[in-house]
Amino acid sequence: NNAMTATFKGKRSTSGIEHILLDIFVFALIVAGIFHWHCSQYNSRLLQLYQDNEIEVSWEKQHVHELEETVNNVSSSYDELLKQNMEISRRLSEMEKEQELADEENARLRIEVNTALANLRGTRGFKVGDVVELSNPSRHDHNKLQVLPPFKVDKRSSDGIYQVTRVTDGITFKHIEEKFIRHYAPYPPGTEAVCNIGEFGLQQERFVPCEIVTYYAKSSYGVMMLQGQYKVHVKAFQEIEEHDVEIPVWKVMGKR
Repeated sequence: NNAMTATFKGKRSTSGIEHILLDIFVFALIVAGIFHWHCSQYNSRLLQLYQDNEIEVSWEKQHVHELEETVNNVSSSYDELLKQNMEISRRLSEMEKEQELADEENARLRIEVNTALANLRGTRGFKVGDVVELSNPSRHDHNKLQVLPPFKVDKRSSDGIYQVTRVTDGITFKHIEEKFIRHYAPYPPGTEAVCNIGEFGLQQERFVPCEIVTYYAKSSYGVMMLQGQYKVHVKAFQEIEEHDVEIPVWKVMGKR
């Protein structure tokens, strides 16, 4: 009996150890499972973050690529607009030059027409209001240019004697024979002249040498011709520096 009791106790002791070991093994399995689950979750999160980062990086690359294309398109458009603007500027410059040449040609044609009309009118005498010049057809030195201011016809007698007023200063001249009078014709470009850059009236004038650049007509005959304009190049004279200016007809005395 004692032997059986000892054997039974031994078996019970062995069985208890086995249960403890089994419990430890089960606990270890549970801990391992929990650890594995956490590791799996961590790895899943890492994988998800990596994938999200890959997507974000891919989107950023796509965005940068689109921005580069946009910049290139804008740059191409700007270059094209710049070329178009340069072409427009070039064409405008050519048109301005063509217009200047056309204006000069028109001015020359107006002068030729006015001269022809003046010559025609000269064969029929002069009317009150006509703009004229005084000259001496019998002068000996025909190679020397005369400064000829414009005059306005005030009166005409039946025997061909005129009274005229010099429009540059308002001085009246009487008893002028018709042979000393000729119709005023606008001065062509390049004509040497004397210009009044001062005011109207004695001691208010300021006469300087100048050159006709172009003529802007107001009328082809009559007193309204005096309302026309000359563009002149004023030459350096005393303290006056050379410059271009537009002044009315009555302030210009050409050399013919």
